[in-house]
Amino acid sequence: YLYGTLTIIGIWVISMICVTLLGKFNKSFSYLILASKALAIGTLISDALLHILPAALGLHSHEDDEHDSHATHNNTTESTRDHRDPLWKMSGTIGILFVLWILDTIFHHDHDHHGHENSSKNKRDTTIENSSNTENKIDSTEQKANITVKTSKTRVKLFFKYLKNIKISGWMAFFGDILHKIADGFAIAAAFSQSLSLGLSTSLAILFHEVPHELGDYSVLVSSGFKLISVLILNTITSATGLIAYLILVSVSPSEMFREWIFAITTGVFLYIALVIMIPRVKNELDFKDIKRNYKKIIVVVAFFLIGWVIMFLLAFFEEDIKFDIPTSC
Repeated sequence: YLYGTLTIIGIWVISMICVTLLGKFNKSFSYLILASKALAIGTLISDALLHILPAALGLHSHEDDEHDSHATHNNTTESTRDHRDPLWKMSGTIGILFVLWILDTIFHHDHDHHGHENSSKNKRDTTIENSSNTENKIDSTEQKANITVKTSKTRVKLFFKYLKNIKISGWMAFFGDILHKIADGFAIAAAFSQSLSLGLSTSLAILFHEVPHELGDYSVLVSSGFKLISVLILNTITSATGLIAYLILVSVSPSEMFREWIFAITTGVFLYIALVIMIPRVKNELDFKDIKRNYKKIIVVVAFFLIGWVIMFLLAFFEEDIKFDIPTSC
């Protein structure tokens, strides 16, 4: 219970800090946000293919490793070779995905990109302005109400009026994030129940993609009428649902087959987030046809994608060495 619980709480705290800082100073941290997106793509794809998919297919069972601890040296060497052979092949798959992504961005970067990018920036600027105007209107309304009538009844009315003015997109983002956090809680529970290294890799992948994900949710929630304090409260609620999902799954002690199905679903979710959601967002911020002007962004994306892969690769490569004496109560 302990390691998974601390992991989920840690992810919540870090994402809250990042949302508070990066959300308020979006333009100042543009490169940092781009780096976080590239890191998320690298870790999600690498974790899905190097860690979670092999676990879903049952290519190596850590429960069997305990029974084989007294095997001969030759058998151990052969087992290590068998364990790392899929690792290299999956790394080749990741390399091909990365190269094709870069080539696709270079050769299919149509002339409408600049207009799309400018319109996207204008939309973001408009969203930020609208959200700030909405916040100012709500703040001024609350101040006038508090000055005029300071009664609990009036405050309740203002609260419900505040909720009534929230756009439907904000509530959809909130309930969607609840489902997202529940899936993360199940994934962390299944990963830590399989092995410590798988738990660490899955937790890192979730952490790295949570930051850009929460920033996206922040933009949607604020533009729909929520204030910053409300966004942080909603984030706390969604994180609590993830923790509850984790504790429920750990308490029922899922079978090997059940864990493998969770790993299979998690693989699909991670690949979908990386390939369908994250990569298009990063592509919209890159312009390979004007390398001199955008070389810094290109370097950031390539470097942090590779950093994400290296982290996941090292965790998988030295998986057998990442073993601690974990108390049974944890």
